[in-house]
Amino acid sequence: MDDLREIVDAQAIGRLFALLALLVPLLAVAIGGALGKRKGDPKQGAVSGLTVGLLAPLNWILWRLYNAIVESTGIDTVRNVVINLVLFVVIGLGIGVGVGNWKRKSDAKT
Repeated sequence: MDDLREIVDAQAIGRLFALLALLVPLLAVAIGGALGKRKGDPKQGAVSGLTVGLLAPLNWILWRLYNAIVESTGIDTVRNVVINLVLFVVIGLGIGVGVGNWKRKSDAKT
């Protein structure tokens, strides 16, 4: 009973996120281009797909950043929680504002 192990291997998750960071943008460009072709603008569709696909590398970067913060501050400290909370709220707000602006611009074109 003393043998405590992690349910999920953090290194395996890191490798998965790295693989997704490489593959998802390529898939997103292809899917976006195909959907854009349906609407008559494959280039815009590919750009939109790439924009969405770049969330996978962002996820990998944030995973690495989270692990670095936890290693330097400790996983069970208030400081760790506050740093991660502020960081992820700021990033989330930035993404939300960016998507909102992008949506408004694309709606104005149509």
